[in-house]
Amino acid sequence: MLYEYHDWDNMEWETISNISEGFKRKVVGTDEATLVMNHIEPNIEFPVHHHPHKQIMYVISGDGELLLENESKRLGTGGFVIIEPNAPHGYRTMGEGTTIMLDIFIPRRPEYEEQYKKAVARGQAD
Repeated sequence: MLYEYHDWDNMEWETISNISEGFKRKVVGTDEATLVMNHIEPNIEFPVHHHPHKQIMYVISGDGELLLENESKRLGTGGFVIIEPNAPHGYRTMGEGTTIMLDIFIPRRPEYEEQYKKAVARGQAD
């Protein structure tokens, strides 16, 4: 298949309750990468962690802080950061509004594939 068509608006949000009731996501995967649309309520923190994937974190709307080992950097609407594999990082939402963030992971994150398979089965993804 040369093209896969997806529409975030037609995909259901999945609450990730082991992180927080205020965190939901939608997932699309390919053989090479995983795209994750995140919906994050105010005052949610993802503690500093690391993983073997390159991550591009793009804030579509909202406000927050990128958490690094010994510092933090403001990362709000329109901001993005490229995180190299195994680099420690986290994120904390700030302000009153919801944050919408797109994460791109390279290589793909197979542990997210189950959500993508459910979306395909429901006809929300091709």
